Amino acid sequence: MTDLDLDKLEAVGLMLPNESAPVVHHFGAGVYMREVRLSPGVVVGRAHKQPHRNVMVSGCLSLLTDNGWQTIRAPFTSVSEPGRKVAIVHEPSVWINVVATDLVDVDAIEAFMFDDSQYMVEWRDAVMRFAHARAQADRDDYAAFVADSGWTADEIHTMSVNAEDMIPMPAPWSSTCIVAPSPIEGRGLFTTVPVKAGAIVCPARLDGKRTPGGRFVNHSATPNAAMQRAGEGAIVVVALRDISGAVGGDQGEEITVDYRQAVETGRIA
Repeated sequence: MTDLDLDKLEAVGLMLPNESAPVVHHFGAGVYMREVRLSPGVVVGRAHKQPHRNVMVSGCLSLLTDNGWQTIRAPFTSVSEPGRKVAIVHEPSVWINVVATDLVDVDAIEAFMFDDSQYMVEWRDAVMRFAHARAQADRDDYAAFVADSGWTADEIHTMSVNAEDMIPMPAPWSSTCIVAPSPIEGRGLFTTVPVKAGAIVCPARLDGKRTPGGRFVNHSATPNAAMQRAGEGAIVVVALRDISGAVGGDQGEEITVDYRQAVETGRIA
């Protein structure tokens, strides 16, 4: 298939229901590993800009090559030049891209790794616009929270962006919780893997310091998570319901809380 054919196939796929495709980000000295868990079906990969190594950890799939379809079963490894892949996944599979880079910000890594088609760019813009419109109730409820809080919006913003009490997200949550543009407001926290109701999404505060979970979780009138004390100086974000991870190449589901409940939890802690 030509790149144009793959772009058209991707465009059709974006219009159809997509399967769960959790992504786990691994960082090391001079290397980034992007682990994708694939469900059975057709997968059209994004266009890679850099040569990279592929590692298939588990599963079985058929990969379209210059010589036709090649069926491979884990364990498998190969080196790919820049370009796109298309595969038919026969059974649940784990595929890892290994890229040489010192980058640790997921947005910067994606810009370095991928050259998205115009179809993908337009689809993501449309999804963001739709999600932004749906999130108006969350922004309205946030305004009501501010009005009742005794603070001004500027005061809350100043407290939020203060970096003096910030620490990086600790492992293992640094592999599954990312900061990305939010349809609610600015940037938000997203989980790239599914989280069951009652499970910890990530820590929000450790030893009195805020993680990105405490800094970037946005407010919602109908939150999917809540803050919970977890010992002296520690607060964790806990799922109120099952939360989906990445689906069809998106960033995953945004994690939200009710700031009223979060403030009260912080006061008690």
